[in-house]
Amino acid sequence: MFKAKLILRMSVIKQEYIGGKCMLKKIALLLFISFFALGAPLNVSAHAVLLDASPKEGSQLKQMPGKVSLTFNERLGEGVFNLQVRNDKGKLITTKKATMNRTHKTISLDVPPSQKGIYTVSYSVISVDSHPVQGTYVFSIGEKIDQAITNDNSNQDESGKQSSFYNIGFSLVQTFYYLALLWLVGFVLWKWYVPYQSGQQKQKYKTNVRYLQTGYIIFLLISIGVQSTALLKDANLSQIKTFVIHSATGWSWLTCILLACVGFPFLLKNKWLDFIWVGLLLVATTLNGHAIASDVPVYTIILDFMHLVTASLWTAGLVYLFMIWRKEREQALAFLPIFSRIAFVSLILLILSGVLYTLKLLPDITALFKTTWGLLLLAKIFMVMLVGGVGILIREHLRKNDSPGLTYKVFNV
Repeated sequence: MFKAKLILRMSVIKQEYIGGKCMLKKIALLLFISFFALGAPLNVSAHAVLLDASPKEGSQLKQMPGKVSLTFNERLGEGVFNLQVRNDKGKLITTKKATMNRTHKTISLDVPPSQKGIYTVSYSVISVDSHPVQGTYVFSIGEKIDQAITNDNSNQDESGKQSSFYNIGFSLVQTFYYLALLWLVGFVLWKWYVPYQSGQQKQKYKTNVRYLQTGYIIFLLISIGVQSTALLKDANLSQIKTFVIHSATGWSWLTCILLACVGFPFLLKNKWLDFIWVGLLLVATTLNGHAIASDVPVYTIILDFMHLVTASLWTAGLVYLFMIWRKEREQALAFLPIFSRIAFVSLILLILSGVLYTLKLLPDITALFKTTWGLLLLAKIFMVMLVGGVGILIREHLRKNDSPGLTYKVFNV
């Protein structure tokens, strides 16, 4: 009888070990997929584009117009923008500063009457969602400019390569920054709902949050450094001051840094203070992105906020499960039912907010298949579907193999 019980017990332990190992692999797979589906931002090919120029590129005029103006499809950031006109000798025809209209979509420069010749317009602006945009084109007064157009196009190609290099580097930095943000926010929110099995586990959780706070502020500063290098490289002190104080991006930088510092002495002591801190941090984060650039920024900011909250709950919950599954199985099993319920609702809200957000920013449905941004968005949608599929597999695994009540009954036969 004793031998039979021993064999049965060894069989249960072996089955539980195999099931736990399989479960850990599924959690790791889900975490890996979530890294790309929820953590990687889509920053490419979604920035201000020049819609109209006066004079137009390549135009041949009889006399110099009184004003050169450029109109973009999105609002531009305040402070750092530049518009210059040079003659065929490379000399500025005016030292006046460009101005921006009330809609923040058009910049213009008053120019004096000038002689016949070929003139080059150069501009650099920052879209309100923090993308540097620059370019050059030529027009002429009383002369043909075929060769000049050819030379100008080659210059634009070189600028495009630099822009692509910046986008790749910036996207990598932003991916790690957003992962640090999502994990920190998620851990702060989950702190008040994790059923800790001991005071030691609770203290360990707080220590992990401190590490996440440190990681977040490091990646935040790196992200700001990379952005500011591209956005403010040719700006003078006055322009930098105006940009930081008056632009949405500047406000986002200052607020996120302040909240990151304030978080060290005040976080994890009061639930409602933590919720307020998370809310302020995520709102500040949305000010430095595509949401602020839409025609109805309040609507897109709310959707972006919802997207960040749900993504943080999902990813941070998975990270926590992955961390404790091997060594603290009871704690993991106690947390799983709570995570499963909230993660399911979070995934639904994540998809809903993502769809509504995309429909608002998308110019037309064909852009999904014709632009890099659209193709990456489709890849992200596929990844989210994989997240949901693997999540369903984990739920089924738990239902069949990881019931604590069943294990308890077998051990007490």
